[in-house]
Amino acid sequence: DLRIQIRDVRVTLATNTATVTLRRTDQFIDQLSGRAVEKSVHVAILLEQRAGSWRLTGPDQVIAVLSGEAVHSG
Repeated sequence: DLRIQIRDVRVTLATNTATVTLRRTDQFIDQLSGRAVEKSVHVAILLEQRAGSWRLTGPDQVIAVLSGEAVHSG
């Protein structure tokens, strides 16, 4: 059983770029221990407008901060 909550969504626009930030919280039952687990992560997604469409930008397309430590995915 997995529950995912998305909250605190903010969009910041500048000329041809946008930054979308949000907080994602996952709640689930750990299969090995049977304990309830809750994990939260702050996510920033960088977008750039090119030729009329929005695209993920940069080599590190999604930056997640978990427990004060940066995790890069992409």
